[in-house]
Amino acid sequence: MLPKHNRYRPKLRTGARRARTFRGPYMAHHGCMAIRGANEHRDEDVELGGRFSRLFGDLPALYTDPAVLRDLGDNKVKENPSDSTRRSTTYPLGMVFFGQFIDHDITLDVTSGLDRTNDPLAIENFRTPALDLDSVYGTDPEAFPFLYEKSGSHKLILGYHGIDLPRSPDGVALIGDPRNDENRIISQLHLAFIKFANAVLAETGGDLAEAQRLTRWHYQWIILHEFLPLTCGEDLVRDILSNGRKIYRPTGTRAFIPVEFAVAAYRYGHSQLPDFLSFNDDSRRVQFFGKELGQGFTPVEKKDQAVDWRHFFHAGKNPVAQLAQKIDAGMAGELLALPFIDDAANKSLATRNLLRGQSFRLPSGQAIAEVMGETPLTSAEVGTGTQVDAATPLWFYILREAELKGERNGNTGERLGPVGGRIVAETLIGLMEYDDSAFLGSNRNWLPELPLAEKTREPSTFAMGDLLAFARTV
Repeated sequence: MLPKHNRYRPKLRTGARRARTFRGPYMAHHGCMAIRGANEHRDEDVELGGRFSRLFGDLPALYTDPAVLRDLGDNKVKENPSDSTRRSTTYPLGMVFFGQFIDHDITLDVTSGLDRTNDPLAIENFRTPALDLDSVYGTDPEAFPFLYEKSGSHKLILGYHGIDLPRSPDGVALIGDPRNDENRIISQLHLAFIKFANAVLAETGGDLAEAQRLTRWHYQWIILHEFLPLTCGEDLVRDILSNGRKIYRPTGTRAFIPVEFAVAAYRYGHSQLPDFLSFNDDSRRVQFFGKELGQGFTPVEKKDQAVDWRHFFHAGKNPVAQLAQKIDAGMAGELLALPFIDDAANKSLATRNLLRGQSFRLPSGQAIAEVMGETPLTSAEVGTGTQVDAATPLWFYILREAELKGERNGNTGERLGPVGGRIVAETLIGLMEYDDSAFLGSNRNWLPELPLAEKTREPSTFAMGDLLAFARTV
């Protein structure tokens, strides 16, 4: 039987709720450090996205001895090798950062903490729970004038010679979500979306409302038809679209962000990041937090510092797209000892994820699997040799499930397993279905309208490479 949701019903609002300016620190790197300048340019009339909520509110919260969680995060989440032995065979590395971009479009929690119990209904989401690119556009030009040219053309501002984000004199990125400057790859992806938005605006003759619709719908199309099939599996996405959602079923008409998604399932991407990558033809085996890419929030000042998207997506002529790490219970060494964290006890991102999941009182992965009608992983399959094998924190469970059951082309670890995949896919599809301005919520017969990189292809094949080509970034 599926869980009841009435006890965790999102609060409905009869009108737009307006935010007071938030004075506390915004957090970057998924809650790891404060973002410089995040409180600048915040308008009194910015609409908030509402609270978080739960998918499985009737299930008991899992409690694990914090010492066991620390041992698991610090010692038993293995360091993935830097060679190709654990690389995916199907998942382009760029999709990892696209997933991060999506996350920043729909969630921003600035008030929860690792050292206390967090109530999802008391946590404000400072992003709209909709795939509406408010991180790019803001709410509108009047509320976010610093994003737009003063000419009234509704064009979004570009930074230094069009190779960087727009910045204040002291280097703070002038964008709708400062987290999109937390590393070089995500900042360049945000820049690509600015260029895409401006290219679509030109295509419409300067009609901002129509340009925003087209930009958002093509972005949503890529999420539904490229990102989700890669991440969750083609069959699962098809099943949800054909037979409906089973677990993401808000009471009323307002969407919400589930904590099972935000705090656990959607953190699968942490296992996909390699220690070394190339970001253009001049870079070879660059460390993600090394001197070439920096630790984020730094300007791009030379062309050889800019990202060549052919190294991340199947895009442009002669693409050389790198592949992500497999989704498994391992992480890049740099993420297990975050260089920008001063607290020695919490430098491992794995440990932070485990402690955060417990702070939100998440159920075990096994309990959720049973409710979903899936066969739970056995203690031997979880395989840590500790008490978490029988009752596993959801984040770690989802990684092990993908490692064992996330199969594509005969290889595991290529996508999420049945529990993680359904939480992610149903949440993102649900956000589009509950949004009457999204194409799934307003016109399910819609097909992409912008030209493809290869004109002989069908409109339904529009993908990330086409978006980057239309933006003239490849």
